[in-house]
Amino acid sequence: MGKRAVGIYVFSNQKKERILTDRDKYFDGKAYYGINYIISEIENSEILFVSSANINSVDFVLVSITSHYDILNINHELNGKKITSKIIFGGAGISGIESLFDYAFAICFGRAEGLINKIFDAEILPNVWYKDKDINLTQKYEIGKGTKLIDIKGYSEKTVGCNCLCNFCQYGFKNKYFNPSEGNNYNSGYSRKEDTIQNIDFSQCNRRTAPHLVSAIDGLTEATRKVINKHILNTDISEKFTEIYDQKQSYFALKLYNIIGFPWEKRIELFEFIEAIKKADKPSEKKLNIFMISTHFVPMPFTPMEGESVNEHDFRKEVEQNKYQYKGKSINLYYPATQITGPSSAFEETILLRMDFENRNKINLILNAQKYKTLASVAKIKVLKKYFPEKLYGINNDILPYIMRPYKIEGIKAKYYKLKKELLNV
Repeated sequence: MGKRAVGIYVFSNQKKERILTDRDKYFDGKAYYGINYIISEIENSEILFVSSANINSVDFVLVSITSHYDILNINHELNGKKITSKIIFGGAGISGIESLFDYAFAICFGRAEGLINKIFDAEILPNVWYKDKDINLTQKYEIGKGTKLIDIKGYSEKTVGCNCLCNFCQYGFKNKYFNPSEGNNYNSGYSRKEDTIQNIDFSQCNRRTAPHLVSAIDGLTEATRKVINKHILNTDISEKFTEIYDQKQSYFALKLYNIIGFPWEKRIELFEFIEAIKKADKPSEKKLNIFMISTHFVPMPFTPMEGESVNEHDFRKEVEQNKYQYKGKSINLYYPATQITGPSSAFEETILLRMDFENRNKINLILNAQKYKTLASVAKIKVLKKYFPEKLYGINNDILPYIMRPYKIEGIKAKYYKLKKELLNV
């Protein structure tokens, strides 16, 4: 058999985080270590880069889906195009089949190490769907589990998944936790300087080699964090920040991620967090700058919160108007509005995640319409609420019933709703 031609798909329509000028967002960046590893496993093939313009010049095309923006791009670039190559989709942004159904030869759920050559041969695999073999989705598919850590040039994976299992987090509930070292600490797949807030090591912060550390609180109040199973007390935050005074170096920077827009939130409640900072803040030669970055809550499949509503409040505008910050003696908090995602993006992602075969053409038509793309966020929300209200608010039906859950979540989901009622009265 001669060499097959395999194309690695490059998006022509760069949307949102696909920025060509940022090398870390392109194929030689760490965000693409997964597909780079898969490419390294390909046998007896010529590897090329392709786009929508020459997609039919190869036998197979690999498309890495890292977020819902990639799904929007694919539908924009390939809609109505006759495709003769066999497209294989995979990546962290894959949840269901519906949004990619029209273009796919195969879709891989979860980890794909050791599979790519088998997929070329259309071998039956527990976590791979082939359109021509199961066009009516009568089978159930697994989510591929990590069985080894990826170690390639420029990147060494530390763990797979996360054992914290926060109720909103698809990464934790979609990926079975795998840590050969059996350590208790969470080690991010993207940064050696990222950890849970209780395990932050300020001694690792170095202006030259690691200018900032990365962590997350994912809820501004203790009550919210308890409901979402993020076990961080306000005293944990205060005690952690006081550790800067025991370090040799004098400057520290912390990127602190937070989820905003949970269904019960009507405003940003920064009081508790700022009080926790104040308790740690005291005169010294040390300096800790905290940069808060917030993403709007999206009800992700496979999680206990998968059936929740989307919050349409624009927290970005609230921050922009109030210019939230704290400037203390040694600790400063910066909360730039530019580092908060808006609700229209959360609406779009939720609709794509909850897409079904009856409405997928309508969804693709609206989201890719030039008129819709030029609308302001508020106007986009009005359009989406008008045409897809059943996708945006609480739902009880099974989400992606053809995919097996890595974790049994019925009991966790019941506990979540019970705590939500008890602690938040909603």
